[in-house]
Amino acid sequence: MEKGLFRGITMSIKGRIAEIIFLGVVKWIIVLIFAGVIAYFIIPKYEIVEGKRLFNKITGRIEKREIKF
Repeated sequence: MEKGLFRGITMSIKGRIAEIIFLGVVKWIIVLIFAGVIAYFIIPKYEIVEGKRLFNKITGRIEKREIKF
C-alpha cells in the first residue's frame, strides 16, 4: 500500500500526476521568491552621478541624497 501526500491509502494515476504538478509549482514559486530577494540585495540600486547626486537604476530618476561611505 502506498501513501501519498494527500493521506490516501492508494492513489490513482491522476492523483499522482496532480501531486507531482503541485509540488513542482510550489518548488518553482519558492525558487522565484528566493531569486527575487537575492537579486534585490545583489543588484546595485544606485549609481553615483554628478557629485552628490544618485541615479536610481530601478526608477530611472536622479535623486539628491548625501553619499555616506
